[in-house]
Amino acid sequence: MSAGTSQSRFESALRYTSYPTTLHFSSGVDDQTIGQWLSDIPNNEAVLPYLHIPFCDRLCWFCACHTQHTIRYQPLAQYLDHLRGEIGLVSALTRHARIGSIHFGGGSPTISTSFDIQDLIRLLHSSFDIDDHATLSVEIDPTDMSGEKLDGLLAAGLGRASIGIQDFDPRVQEAINRPQGFDVTSRVLTIFEKAVCKLSTSTSSMAYRTRPNGASPPPSTRCSP
Repeated sequence: MSAGTSQSRFESALRYTSYPTTLHFSSGVDDQTIGQWLSDIPNNEAVLPYLHIPFCDRLCWFCACHTQHTIRYQPLAQYLDHLRGEIGLVSALTRHARIGSIHFGGGSPTISTSFDIQDLIRLLHSSFDIDDHATLSVEIDPTDMSGEKLDGLLAAGLGRASIGIQDFDPRVQEAINRPQGFDVTSRVLTIFEKAVCKLSTSTSSMAYRTRPNGASPPPSTRCSP
């Protein structure tokens, strides 16, 4: 593939976090249109809801996802109240469908408290027909993660974790406003190591697979048979 072809394909590629893209937004699609789309979902059709948490306690300068910075919990709490209301509106139109998986993304979903995440999951279970083997997946910011939050996620049925790692080079971290030391990532992986055997999948999102000179790699997981 030539450099020109590669560049052309790169420029025309859609961002997976923006669908449909803003260029396809129009006044012809309103709440009634969306309501009809939801009502038209066939009986027993598997749907895969995505819950967006558009808040971060710091903004990564490379990120173009829809989010905003907050150092207070109140804006997030107000947003979650609206999200609960939207769950009620959507469930009233899609009770004939079933949920095959649930995904929390952002933003930083793990900026939420363990209680709020579990509360949202309970609401989803009481509002929708959820498959017994439905997978709950959550995007995780290691700088927001703790053992208590992991316990809460596991209690809510966590089945897949995507752990955000951009780079281990402090110079790159400073340049992209993503301070996340190797020790922070290693600590979170150690927390997960104690529970990962309960998960179906655990992935790390990495732009560069590097680490500081002399640093040990993150712990590997061994599950007992």
